[in-house]
Amino acid sequence: SWKNWKIKPSHEIVHQFAFDCVYSPRKTQFLKDAAAAGFKTITGENMLIHQGAAAFELFTHQKPPLEVMRKTLHTLLS
Repeated sequence: SWKNWKIKPSHEIVHQFAFDCVYSPRKTQFLKDAAAAGFKTITGENMLIHQGAAAFELFTHQKPPLEVMRKTLHTLLS
């Protein structure tokens, strides 16, 4: 169980992260449990934004408006 995870002493592991590619809900149970166990967490929002940005650039040959995309996603998920 995630709730039984223990953080190893810092001299053994430099960074401990938990990543969930799910973007809605922002804080999944997996990420909540990982955070409670002391892990730094990363949500799927950035992955979604950058996948969309890559597609935008491939189809339009223009730089994607990352800030607009980020603000739009946050508005939609709020």
